[in-house]
Amino acid sequence: MDENGSLYVTDNQKPEVRRYRRGESQETVVAGGNGSGNRLDQFLYPPYVFVDQNHSVYVSDCGNHRVMKWVEGAKQGIVVAGGQGQGNGLTQLACPEGVVVDQLGTVYVADEANDRIMRWPKGATEGSVIVGGHATTINNKEKLSSLKCFSLHCDSTTDSYERSILPLLYRMINLEKLDLHLMILCNEEFVDSNDLKKNIINRIPGLKNFVFNIRSMRYFCNEIRLPLNEDIQHTFNSLQNNQIISYVNYFPEAGHSEYHIYSYPYKLKFYRNITNNFPGGLFKYVTEVSLFDEQPFEHEFFLQIQKSFPFMKELTVINQKPQNKKQCQNFKNYDQILSIIKYPHLTLLNLDCVHDDYIEQFLFDTKMCLSNNLYLIIDYQSLARVTHNFQRNITRINCAKLRYLRLHGECTILKHIDS
Repeated sequence: MDENGSLYVTDNQKPEVRRYRRGESQETVVAGGNGSGNRLDQFLYPPYVFVDQNHSVYVSDCGNHRVMKWVEGAKQGIVVAGGQGQGNGLTQLACPEGVVVDQLGTVYVADEANDRIMRWPKGATEGSVIVGGHATTINNKEKLSSLKCFSLHCDSTTDSYERSILPLLYRMINLEKLDLHLMILCNEEFVDSNDLKKNIINRIPGLKNFVFNIRSMRYFCNEIRLPLNEDIQHTFNSLQNNQIISYVNYFPEAGHSEYHIYSYPYKLKFYRNITNNFPGGLFKYVTEVSLFDEQPFEHEFFLQIQKSFPFMKELTVINQKPQNKKQCQNFKNYDQILSIIKYPHLTLLNLDCVHDDYIEQFLFDTKMCLSNNLYLIIDYQSLARVTHNFQRNITRINCAKLRYLRLHGECTILKHIDS
């Protein structure tokens, strides 16, 4: 999409790139459209397109192992990367995929079959490998001076923070905006505010905007003293962040602890593994939530989730500990004074790995008002126990709102349920 809101779409079947302008009913072919082939006016499976400030389109021509540039209004393109046949040389590409171009016209392309990212300066006849690859010509020390914005999201745990991620960032000497979403396995210290100050902020002096969501994990870690919130905020005074949130979770049964630090407002669509230490706040962009702890979740905790995630659509709960207040004699009338919780946008609820108390928490109409057409994932035996073989009155209202039911474990569907 360009700055005017025009949408550019690649079509692998034609193959071509089409532009859809706001207010126009007819699309325009801006690149290709002359059948499959290797001519300068053709593509062979173009999966990605990038549009620069001059409305030139850069297309990864995967089947021809090249990246093509089409100036606005042109009848054919020019090769700006690759085009020398499939291979792993510095003049070659092998099934290029994602492509971006900076303000200097430098092309960065994901060279998929070679497992590398290549950099092609404007007018260059060969590129250089900046990440990945297996060739001896890789230059891992070349400064990436033209990069001003960089985003790295990794949903799997990595132990390469100090070995690979930080050295890559240090090559971006003119970086102004940085977005990091990482889960890091640490040998010694957590990645906390002091670490981010020392290893990122102080090392990248031009950094103006730093958005991050970082979880770092250590095995068999004793409790630690956290820096004061005021000290954490002072660490980030030079950046355009409104607030920094951090907290520690301890999991003695699993034998590890976790430090979570993130910039706020939080703009990701998911927030995973929330524990009882969750500090609260409003997360209006989050639609996918998961809860996990070795300590029980009480009713008030789920009320806090309702307030913090008003647009939550998917919820997973993992907790095998019975609720304390439900078991305590001092709270024998506890259920009668509870506020009924509502998750109005919830469409999927996963209760497959929970104690029966949490199934009661969600199915009892005195505790929860579920939304209509809900998809429920649950263990059959647990569901049968809580609903008294699907005949318990207090669970009827919420169960009637289910549209889809996915049952795990040994299952025997009773006749009155099947009908």
